[in-house]
Amino acid sequence: MDKKISILITAIDRPELHTGVLNNYLKYIGDIECDWHITINNITGRVKETKENFKSLLQNHDYKIYTYNTGGTRVDWFTSAQQCIKSAYDSSPTMAYLWLEDDWGITKKGTLKEDLNLLANNNSYVSLHKRVEVSFNPGIWGTKLFEILMYNNIIDPENSIRGERYWSAKNPMGSNPERICCPHPQATTYVDTFKSIDRFRDIGRNWQNSKLKSTRSYNCNE
Repeated sequence: MDKKISILITAIDRPELHTGVLNNYLKYIGDIECDWHITINNITGRVKETKENFKSLLQNHDYKIYTYNTGGTRVDWFTSAQQCIKSAYDSSPTMAYLWLEDDWGITKKGTLKEDLNLLANNNSYVSLHKRVEVSFNPGIWGTKLFEILMYNNIIDPENSIRGERYWSAKNPMGSNPERICCPHPQATTYVDTFKSIDRFRDIGRNWQNSKLKSTRSYNCNE
């Protein structure tokens, strides 16, 4: 059966954080037909435990989970984002894509069904955070916009919208997948209708401060 929504999460191995985060996401999504596309990078040596936890949380849902033995570099982040985007794109949802993160919580109660009403058309975007730009923060993507910005740019980063600035085959560590897909402010010009609701907030900072000494997870091993 075709799914209305494809959900994307690039995660690292911190299952103790995911249980509460995913349960809140599941309440937010409700009974909307969706499939999940998740990547897990290795930061703490608990990839297997993290995968099993996701499988338990999503046991009543369709999902694809991709795991990696490495993590904590921008190369790892790019590879994970690329795989996640390719997997979701191949799923061809009928309504939209929902980009989520593995460490965000709900700050304002509501449902995905309500927020989908804000999506004007297939070339539009709904930010689920107060950030007023297209980004890798939680957001709802029209299917055509996702193809143009996320898929086309991530599969051919050298020729992406701002590839001359954000992609370097000689220095892939400098290649930021968010800026390759969503260069600011250029990406916004591709959006027919941009709307924003402050639905989610980052709750992973305390974990990072405790486990990574305030280092961001995407470059903690560089």
